[in-house]
Amino acid sequence: MSGGSYYECAVAQKKTAAVVLLRLFLLLLYTAVGAACLLLGLRFDLLLLSLEIGALLVWALVLLTWRLTRTEYEYSIVDGELSVFRILGGKSRRRLCTVRVRDMTAVYPCTEEYAARIAATPVRRRLFAASARDAQNLYVAFWNDERRGETALWFEPDERLCTLLRQYSITAVRLKK
Repeated sequence: MSGGSYYECAVAQKKTAAVVLLRLFLLLLYTAVGAACLLLGLRFDLLLLSLEIGALLVWALVLLTWRLTRTEYEYSIVDGELSVFRILGGKSRRRLCTVRVRDMTAVYPCTEEYAARIAATPVRRRLFAASARDAQNLYVAFWNDERRGETALWFEPDERLCTLLRQYSITAVRLKK
């Protein structure tokens, strides 16, 4: 988990109303696909074949979509470079961004004290990688990506990651008081 020039931590997305509604919608979709296959089988006297096809379709849908309801974000810092990944269903992993900490123009905690600065910073690309929008330890980092322009990342670092961020860029990183 931790070492001299390497550290990683992860946060899981909270189960909000949107996640619960997505799960409910997916369950209804699975049921509808199964019922449609059953009705088609009854209509065309191919009940056994339609049940097999329906089971395979529902299984494929579950396999491809249910993982969307379980999201985690992983932050790793290696030799001054912060990488952020989104992990869906504990299996597929996608890199959201990688940035050298010294290239960050500012890192602020999302508190009332810094709300005006955060709102006043022009941003072209927004990335969200935290458990919830109202997370207790929410921070926002700003930097200028050469290809994508001004970028903002909302993330939820733990105490050790905050310390490492501050170590790599003492002027840009502001910690909670």
